Amino acid sequence: MALSPDKARHAAVMMIGGLALSRAITGALLRKDLLQSCLAGVRVLVAQPTEPAKLDCD
Repeated sequence: MALSPDKARHAAVMMIGGLALSRAITGALLRKDLLQSCLAGVRVLVAQPTEPAKLDCD
């Protein structure tokens, strides 16, 4: 499935912004929550089925 340029741009901004913010956060739980929220947002944007996010950011 190919994304439209607009959706691809939105997804990239969400992922890059989430990563940049997560690097500024010192709390591991808050950082993980932020990254999971960004991942869920990107999944909604590209209309993929929601799966539990499994991030290894420790």
